Amino acid sequence: MFKPYLARPLDMMKAADLQMTADTYPARQSAAAAVRYLRPVLKWGASRRYLPREAALIEPPATVRRRDRVLTREELAALLPALSSSERPYRRALLFMLLTLARREEAAAARWHDVDLSADEWRIPETKNGRGHRVPLSRQAVAVLRAIGPGNPDAFVFATAGGGRLVNWDRETKAVMEDTDTAGWTRHDLRRTGATLLGEMGVEPHVIEAALNHAAIHSQLAATYNRARYLPAVRQALQFLADRLDGLAAGGAEVVKLAERRG
Repeated sequence: MFKPYLARPLDMMKAADLQMTADTYPARQSAAAAVRYLRPVLKWGASRRYLPREAALIEPPATVRRRDRVLTREELAALLPALSSSERPYRRALLFMLLTLARREEAAAARWHDVDLSADEWRIPETKNGRGHRVPLSRQAVAVLRAIGPGNPDAFVFATAGGGRLVNWDRETKAVMEDTDTAGWTRHDLRRTGATLLGEMGVEPHVIEAALNHAAIHSQLAATYNRARYLPAVRQALQFLADRLDGLAAGGAEVVKLAERRG
C-alpha cells in the first residue's frame, strides 16, 4: 500500500498524502494494520527531522480487530499429514511452529547452534518481548529436527536449497492451503491453535503463557516462582500437545483432560 512512497524524497512526504492512501485503500483492516506498522518508522524519522512531524500522526482508517482464528479438528486432520510427510522446508517449519508454539520469525531465525538435541531443547536468544526463551522439545519436534540435520552450527535450521533464510511464507502457505483444502489461516493461527488445544486438555493458564513466552505470566505463582521453574510443566504440556496432534492426524484422539490422564 505504501510502497510507492519508497521512491519519494523524505522532505516531500506529506501527512495528507499518507492519510489519503490509508483512507482510500479497499481493505480497511489491512490498511489499519499497515498504518500501525509504519507509524513507528515515521516517528523515528520525524524525531530526527528527516520528514515533517505531522507525517507521523496519520491514523488508521479502522480499528484493528483482534484475530481469534483457531483451526478446527477437521482442518488439522487435513493439514498435519501434509506437513509431516513433506521434506519442503516451509512445511517442516510450519509443523515445528505448531509443535513448539513458536512465532514465525523465531522458527525462521533458528540456527543449529541454538538447538541441543541431547537435551531436547531449543534456545531462542531473543524473542518479541526482548527475552531469551528455552523451548523444551517433544519427541515429535526432535524427530522433525533430526530429519533435517543437525547441520553446520551457524546454518539455519529451516533453510532454502541455497541455505538462505525462509522469506516466501505467503506463497508457501497458500500452496499448503490449496493442497489440504483449507483456507483463511495464518502462521500465527497455528500458535493460537496449539495454545487452545492445551487449554482444552486442562493445562493451567500460567503454563500455557510460559510456553508462549508471554512477557508477563498472569498467575499468583508468578510472584514466587522464576520463569525457569515452569520448564518441566511446559515440557510435559508440549509433549501432550504433540501426542494430541498425532491423534488428530490419525483421525481420532478425543480431548482427554489432564486430570483424567493422571487418574
